[in-house]
Amino acid sequence: MNKKRKNSQGLVFVTGGTGFIGSRLCLELLRGGSSLAIMCRSQSIDRLKRWIELLPPSFEKPKIIKGDLQAKGLGICQDDLSFMAHEVTDVFHVAAKYHLSMSEEDSRHMNVEGTEKILDLASGLKYLQRFNHVSSIAVSGDFQGVFLESDLDKGQDFPHPYSRSKFLSEKLVRDSSLPYNIYRPGAVVGDSSSGEINKVDGPYYVFKILHSLSKIPGIQKMPMLVPRSNDEAFHLVPVDFIVKAMAYLSGLGNNVGKTYHLVDPDPMSFREFYLATLDEMGFTGPRVPRPVKRLLRLLTKPKVWPLSKKVGDAIGIPAELMPHVLYSVTYNATNMLKDLSESEISCPPLRDYLPILIEYFRASLA
Repeated sequence: MNKKRKNSQGLVFVTGGTGFIGSRLCLELLRGGSSLAIMCRSQSIDRLKRWIELLPPSFEKPKIIKGDLQAKGLGICQDDLSFMAHEVTDVFHVAAKYHLSMSEEDSRHMNVEGTEKILDLASGLKYLQRFNHVSSIAVSGDFQGVFLESDLDKGQDFPHPYSRSKFLSEKLVRDSSLPYNIYRPGAVVGDSSSGEINKVDGPYYVFKILHSLSKIPGIQKMPMLVPRSNDEAFHLVPVDFIVKAMAYLSGLGNNVGKTYHLVDPDPMSFREFYLATLDEMGFTGPRVPRPVKRLLRLLTKPKVWPLSKKVGDAIGIPAELMPHVLYSVTYNATNMLKDLSESEISCPPLRDYLPILIEYFRASLA
């Protein structure tokens, strides 16, 4: 059993602190007065040092821990291990490799074995109070119905190695003897105020396709096929919401052992998202409802899948996105709503910030 440190929270050890989510989480933790130790690969240390130099003077400068999830023993030197063993009280494991078309081997090495190494490190921390693990709603795989925050293994299958690796990583955390919290964000999009994001992914492929089409003269007034079905929720969340939620929830004193779905409690359907995106991107032609799910089911059948993959690769859009539009799953967020209820943190409606996401895409990513 880990001993309690007299001064409550000590040092917070963060993995993935240079990434899109992790860097913003570090800022939020620093803003709240936390002291940080950020694990960083050797090739990213100069970039992290420049980021630290730009922090406000009132923020405590984070300590850099040289390490790598794929290295033996994380590649952390003995001096740093000894230092952390007596100073770290909280861990935030954010680092993960994400690509829908990644191989089983890559996903296992980085996400599953990486999590196992961080758990081993955390088990040697003398004053550990909490292991915060950033998972994903992808752990639900092809499950259909209501997926609870307490659910994990519901007999689901997985459409790609990434979602399976997140499932296996979360299972390692749950099966450990460490005090943990688990956070399952929806599909993360840009900042709801600025639209800022670092790459085209997920729903941004819709923006990419429509932006390319808009260059064809007259096409924006032509009829557009749209999904007929309105029952598949599109679980998008802005990055600013999830980092504020994680920073706040990780500081509560009575919630160890809880899992949180960090989702929009009233999500738009994919059809609503697509119609709103057409409007925002200037497509004014008639909408022609068609059974898009039927086509997607055909394109994901085993005999057709190799061709779907080739076409996806040719146009720069992962075919692995298609199955997600077929799943009718609701992510129950009782823990999130209850434990955020006394804060001012809530997920903004997608319709309110969708124009901001599209504006940023056009200006910076198109």
